[in-house]
Amino acid sequence: MLLHAGRGSLATHMDNTTILIVVAAVLLGGVGLFFFLRARNAGPKVEPYFHFNCPGCRRKLRYRARQAGHSGMCPRCNNPCVFPAVPKG
Repeated sequence: MLLHAGRGSLATHMDNTTILIVVAAVLLGGVGLFFFLRARNAGPKVEPYFHFNCPGCRRKLRYRARQAGHSGMCPRCNNPCVFPAVPKG
């Protein structure tokens, strides 16, 4: 009785349920893949460069905002310097 493939039988409901689960899994996998690739291709955020003059040789040096307050060296005169705070505005 239960294995009869007629209308309203258990076999028909299992087939519809199985199809529904497979379709839902494929859709969820596709959505997950979309968000994964979207986040992966976003790439690093572009940080603006700021400039200041070396206190030793006056060469124009550039730095990123995250480097403000950190120490570095001028490539021309090897004078140690601290990157200034990021200018407002």
